[in-house]
Amino acid sequence: MRTVPPCVSELLSSVQSISSVIFRDKFHNVYQSGAWAYSARMPLVFGIGLAPLLQWLVLPVATLLIVRAWDRTHAHKAPGALHNRLHGGGNH
Repeated sequence: MRTVPPCVSELLSSVQSISSVIFRDKFHNVYQSGAWAYSARMPLVFGIGLAPLLQWLVLPVATLLIVRAWDRTHAHKAPGALHNRLHGGGNH
């Protein structure tokens, strides 16, 4: 059985989440219900404000990179990590 690499799974999950937020919170509220509007000074990319778009693209990636870096430096401190290394279990 072929498995999907974790990075692909994380990317697909992020794309799905971002797409959902774009439609539900932005497109619907701005263009369909008229609940709120972008300022005239807000640059738009395909009808979406540049600042929120950058937040959706930059923050998830930055968070993932920070968590991965933290995990690499702190994985040895996880409960049972020493026992697993000594007795052949877990990641080496």
